[in-house]
Amino acid sequence: MKTLILVSLALMMGLNSHAQKNINNLLKKGKKAYHKAQYTKAITCLDKVLKLDLRNSEAYTWKALSHSGLKEYKDAFEAFEAALNLSPTADRYKHRAAMKSAMAFSGMELLELCDCGTYIMPSASGKTDIMAYYQSIAQDYEEAIKVEDSNADTYYRAAINYYYLGNYNKTCTYIEKAKTLGHEKPIPPKFTEQCK
Repeated sequence: MKTLILVSLALMMGLNSHAQKNINNLLKKGKKAYHKAQYTKAITCLDKVLKLDLRNSEAYTWKALSHSGLKEYKDAFEAFEAALNLSPTADRYKHRAAMKSAMAFSGMELLELCDCGTYIMPSASGKTDIMAYYQSIAQDYEEAIKVEDSNADTYYRAAINYYYLGNYNKTCTYIEKAKTLGHEKPIPPKFTEQCK
């Protein structure tokens, strides 16, 4: 009886090890496809990962980025939401904020065509409220800062977002924080002219 239990445990451990190797290989293939802009192939690999491990936050993150590359923003938001619910990291919040920013700079039509519901905070009229949208981007950056408050780039990006919200006090505060943390890229003068 003892031997049967030990053999069963050894088989289960071997299967788990094999499954984990399969997950790691599929995840690696998905990332590689993403970096080659083969977004559909990446999503296929990442969906296979999620069939094996529904709680794989890394797979959800890469899936979100791949959907974003295909301009499938609703699917991207849903994947980011899953990743953040499983493991809220600063990078995930920043990626989602960056995607929202790219959509905002692409124009309101893209935001309205997305049909992304609560992710883009539509107004009561059914039209997207750009200020509420920038506020949702700000919230993502604030969440990233809560998770990791030592990243100069996060503060810089948050500062730019606050500039577009008209919150110049926060813009200046966050630009100073980014500089203190070693932000090296030149800061366009329009973002700092209110700081004098």
